[in-house]
Amino acid sequence: MTPEAFYPQLEELLELDAGAISGQSALRDLEGWNSMAVISLIAMIDEQYGVALPPKGIAECVTAGDLFKLIQDHLAKVPAR
Repeated sequence: MTPEAFYPQLEELLELDAGAISGQSALRDLEGWNSMAVISLIAMIDEQYGVALPPKGIAECVTAGDLFKLIQDHLAKVPAR
């Protein structure tokens, strides 16, 4: 996964306009970023990549870039299929 692929997915999940999210975007400032969005994100990543993101790890993310890094770190731990 690349940032160019992830940010549009996050925008779609939050129902934001294309290009609304960059790596520097503060999650708390994103309209729609709430507990339901976190649950949806966890489900999306699990469904697409077979990775279970820890809610605590997500809560520690400040920016969309932090969130992307968290996902990348967990993807790196998954054995190749």
